[in-house]
Amino acid sequence: MLTPDEVRVLVVGSEEFFEYQVAQEGRVRVRYLVQEGDTLSEIGARFGIAIGSLCRINLVPRDAVLHVGQELIVYTTPDHAPASPDVESEVEVESEVESEVESEVESEVEVVASDG
Repeated sequence: MLTPDEVRVLVVGSEEFFEYQVAQEGRVRVRYLVQEGDTLSEIGARFGIAIGSLCRINLVPRDAVLHVGQELIVYTTPDHAPASPDVESEVEVESEVESEVESEVESEVEVVASDG
C-alpha cells in the first residue's frame, strides 16, 4: 500500500500539471510581455509554440486582441528563450523549479486525476 508521501496527485489542467508536463519535454516557462504590433502567430513562431497551445495555456481565443504590456505564459525550448537579462533570470528560476518538480515526481508514484 502507498502512503500519502509516495503519491502525488496532479489535477489535469492545473498550472502544476502543465509545469510537470513541460519539464518532461525539456522546455522552460517564460513570462512574455506583449510588445507593440505583436500577434499570437508571431509570438508562437518566435518561441516555437503552436498558436493553439499558446491560446490554451493563456486561456485566450485565437482571435484575441493583444494589448501592450499583457503578460503571456510561453513554454519553449531553452534555445528559443529570450536573452534579455530580466527574462533570462526568470527563465533560469523557472527551469530550476521545474527540475525540482521533475526530480520529486521521479522519486514518487505519479497519479494524474481529473475533477470532471
